[in-house]
Order: sequence, then C-alpha cells, then structure tokens
Amino acid sequence: MALIKCEECGKEFSDKAKFCPHCGIPKAKRKLTFEEKGKNAEEKRRRAEQKELERIANLPEEERKIAQEQFDNQKAKSTMFQVLFWGILIILIIAVLRSCSGDETKQVSKQVDPIETHFSAGGEHYELARMVKESMHNPDSYEFVSGEHWTNSNGNFASLKYRGTNAFGGIVTEEVVATLDENGNIVSISR
Repeated sequence: MALIKCEECGKEFSDKAKFCPHCGIPKAKRKLTFEEKGKNAEEKRRRAEQKELERIANLPEEERKIAQEQFDNQKAKSTMFQVLFWGILIILIIAVLRSCSGDETKQVSKQVDPIETHFSAGGEHYELARMVKESMHNPDSYEFVSGEHWTNSNGNFASLKYRGTNAFGGIVTEEVVATLDENGNIVSISR
C-alpha cells in the first residue's frame, strides 16, 4: 500500500481508497505507467495461475494428473513462445542496426582513376580526338576506329586510331600516340 496526496485538500491517503477520507473527493483517475501496467499484467497472470493450480488440486487423482500435465505443457509452450518472440525481436533489431550502420561503415568508395575520366567506353581519349579533328583538312570526316591507354615505367600513354579524308579527298587511317600526365591530360603528341 502506498500513500498518495489528495488533489483537493493535499492530505495523504491510501492508494487503495476510492475517496479521500479527509474531504470525500473521489481519487483522481490517472494513467498507469508502462511499469505499472506490466506489474498489473504479471499480477493477473499469477492470480490466474494460482487459481488454476487450486482447481487442479481439488480434482480426483486421475483427472488431477491429466490436468497438471496439460497445465505444465501450456506453461512450457507459453515460456517457449516468449523466448522465441524475444529472440526474433533481438535478431531483427540487430539486423536493422547492422544494415543501417553497414551503409556508413562498410561503404567502400571506389576510387576513380583520374586518367579513366578522359576516355570513352570504347577507349577514345576525348581531348586527343578533339585535337586530331582540329588538325584535319575535313574535321567532319573524322571516324574513331580504336583507342587504348597504358602505363609503363616511362609514363602514361594513349593511342588513337582514326579514319578520315585527306586534302586530296582520299580516305586514310592514321594513328597518334599521346603522352599523358598523372591526371590524363595531354603532355605531348607523336604520330
């Protein structure tokens, strides 16, 4: 039994009383806390369990054995269900936390090679192609044939094979090689 304070007269009285014994005002209904609700539910469960055990104790011996076995099985199932429920809940919480934090902690940023950004998927170096077109007699006749880039002990290089018309109108295929810096920019061109 706990003492509570009357909202009207301010005097203390038992929390079990429905009215304040000092002023007669009804005890104010208040919402139960989560903890109180849990205690109440646990108390109800215990009382129901005790009532069932008393009922079983008053049965004839054969019926008592059967009823006791059923009661024990039901209690075991209930306990197993609770363990299973909490286990699944914990696993789900861990999975959610891992998936959330995994996006931040495990995300590996793919480093982009700065040289790669200067090339098309087919291997054409954009700037080298632009420079070749500018040097051609008929830039509109430019047609990319192939391209590649490589790195060795002498540096970074790109080759560009192209087709186009020359000053006489004939179709020719040429290849140029460019030396690149560490970022993929053209340093020099050789034919």
